[in-house]
Amino acid sequence: MSCHAAGAWRKKSLFPLGELEELFPGKVRFQADMRQLTTLKVGGAADALVEPSSPQEVERLTAWCRKNQVPWLVIGRGSNLVVRDGGIRGVVLRVGTAMAGFHAQESKELIRLRVQAGCPVSRLLREAVRRGWEGLQFMTGDSRLPGRGCGHERRDL
Repeated sequence: MSCHAAGAWRKKSLFPLGELEELFPGKVRFQADMRQLTTLKVGGAADALVEPSSPQEVERLTAWCRKNQVPWLVIGRGSNLVVRDGGIRGVVLRVGTAMAGFHAQESKELIRLRVQAGCPVSRLLREAVRRGWEGLQFMTGDSRLPGRGCGHERRDL
């Protein structure tokens, strides 16, 4: 196996990706360098990267992929993601800051949250602590400390 300088060698996609530009103007990157999108900074290019800004666009993109038999992969901020040097064939659907909102509906007994996939857990937990919500401790990464909204930041050792 030989090494290639970054960007010196690209595989041509086997999939009909040209239509994506028309369906999602300004939101498509072809041969997207996945090293720039992962915390480990490794890996090759994705045939196409699309960053939808609404659930409706996600549905449109996945429906297009199914119809055209194009494989697709959903990613977030790129942590815990290792991309092979050969890159990713098909479409990478990146859920980013355009889909990072959440809505809370509060009553006396219940808080109902509707959280978009791009919302950072840290933002949600900060808001939960600010509003005095309970029940999200499992999301802190340290569920052994019941009752602590941000147990990973404050610990009783």
